[in-house]
Amino acid sequence: MTKVGSLEQDGKGVPRDHDSEWYCKYFSSYLKITRMVAWIKRFIYNCKKTNHVKLTGELTALEIHAAEKNLLKLVQRESFTSKEDKRLAALDVYEDEQDVKEIGTPDFDVVDNTRLNKRLKHRQKLIADLRARFRSEYLGLLIQRPQHKKWISQISIGDIVLIWCDNVKRMDWPLGRVIEIIPGKDNVNRLVRLQTASSQLLRPIQRIFPLEVSSSWCKSFVSDVSCAFKMPDNIPSPSSEVPDSVPYKTSRGRVIKVPQRLDL
Repeated sequence: MTKVGSLEQDGKGVPRDHDSEWYCKYFSSYLKITRMVAWIKRFIYNCKKTNHVKLTGELTALEIHAAEKNLLKLVQRESFTSKEDKRLAALDVYEDEQDVKEIGTPDFDVVDNTRLNKRLKHRQKLIADLRARFRSEYLGLLIQRPQHKKWISQISIGDIVLIWCDNVKRMDWPLGRVIEIIPGKDNVNRLVRLQTASSQLLRPIQRIFPLEVSSSWCKSFVSDVSCAFKMPDNIPSPSSEVPDSVPYKTSRGRVIKVPQRLDL
């Protein structure tokens, strides 16, 4: 009970100097000393806890690491009584967050390991968020969706359309001509009967794509062309000027007579 009672710590969590000698020399193995200090720190922690949440089981890596920190602080306290020690003058010594003296450059050994890792995670999160917003907000606006409802009502009998095929490339989609439009119960066009080069098909109206030229435009174009090239009425007929039969002559000038018996 005397030993446990003498393990009181100062404000920085380091055992007092007059009590540090016995448990540092209790074992000759550094590992055993570290585990002993870790178990003592757990016992002190559980004694301070008034609730039922207490540490049990084997020692964790964090507990062993904290015990090593306490031993290092104790050894450094006994070896270097003040910061102005001549042995530390030539060394680049700094104290970390737990007041343990270390040698090195804190800007590279400490700051880079903690702050830069946090900064890298922040940059990766920003890149991931930007990529997600780019796909959901910007690329969605670039998709050119055809106004299907607009040309569904414009399909008429005689139109030439492309027939959708799932397992065929668009360049190889067959052509078909609309020969019948079948409305649904709500009087909205739902099905079309198509005439292809080999057979007739029934397809939903959403699975066909009309060409840019419709049948009504073709009819109006043909009528306009026929009106533009209509022959005038005052042109004499060729039968009035050209005789019915023109005699054929040989190279010698003799008239060729067609035999009647061949019914030519």
